[in-house]
Amino acid sequence: MGSPVRRDINILSLDGGGVRGLISAVLLEALMGRINQDRRRPLAAGDLFDLVAGTSAGGLIALALTMPGADGEGYLATPSDLVRLFRDRGADIFPLRPGRFRRRLRQYIRPKYGRQGLDTVLKDLLGNRKFSDAKTALLLLSYDTLSDEPVFFKNRPVYWLRRPGHPSDDADIPAWHAAAGTASAPSYFPAFRTRDSRGTPLSLIDGAVFGNNPAVFALIEAMKMYPGRRYRVLSVGTGFREDSLTWERIHRWGLLGWANPFRNVPLLQVMGAGQRDSALHVLDKHPDVDFHRWDVYDEGWAMDDARPHSLEQLEEAARRWTRRHASDVTDVARRLRRPADRLNLPRRPQFRGVPR
Repeated sequence: MGSPVRRDINILSLDGGGVRGLISAVLLEALMGRINQDRRRPLAAGDLFDLVAGTSAGGLIALALTMPGADGEGYLATPSDLVRLFRDRGADIFPLRPGRFRRRLRQYIRPKYGRQGLDTVLKDLLGNRKFSDAKTALLLLSYDTLSDEPVFFKNRPVYWLRRPGHPSDDADIPAWHAAAGTASAPSYFPAFRTRDSRGTPLSLIDGAVFGNNPAVFALIEAMKMYPGRRYRVLSVGTGFREDSLTWERIHRWGLLGWANPFRNVPLLQVMGAGQRDSALHVLDKHPDVDFHRWDVYDEGWAMDDARPHSLEQLEEAARRWTRRHASDVTDVARRLRRPADRLNLPRRPQFRGVPR
């Protein structure tokens, strides 16, 4: 059986960013509102994209947008649902207990938070759904510290997996395990322990260590599934900074300076920004890619600041962006308005290792 005949392949890529994932949810809410403005039957985000990719908080959003609803029909969540999730459950993931200074100090020697809050939110949201239940092709990024290699959670169409000679690791893992694996940011959460379908132990940390912006990996995955097409990529961020770390500020920094939790771990910020900008450059210059990047200027928001007034600032900054860039939202909505022409086939997941 052949692949879908659609020429333009729509890809949604969602950056990591902890509680700043609220920004992505607000931007997607504006997009879907514009798309469904004149429709009698509203479309869901999962109807519009041939592939959805995410890292960390972006992985959580990707799963929620593509998993089936409670009755097996429709989708588990809308962007508006996810806005409420970040508002209402952000403090469960990043607890607002007294002793904030003490927790930052503790981050020098152990994770800042335990796993209970994050895992509870993921279980409550995703329930007993399997990763293979996703109704749209899906890609999540994580990293296995035991094998010292990236892990790519993939949900590909059956017609692609049945190609002669293509290996198919059937790893029908719980969806919340994939979410936990991609969201376990080093120094913030303990690594997530699980096993693959062959019983091999895994120690998973946040995919942001190599791909906080998963857009390039998403493009490669789409090119494998749908070769010879044009690819429309909407890449949604969680805040960017334009200020620099001056030589005067950093030239005497050692390990404690670069890994200082009181400065929001500058080394992680620099690595993330470098990977993000490299990915944006590749996509912007690729001749077969219609590339759109949506992001909000970061006013110094910490990825784990779930205090109510901080969440209000995140949401307002994102809504302000949608008002200032209304023409961009309209343009992308017009390009995406037509539902994806996918075959209605069940899907099977791939799980481990460097992408093939």
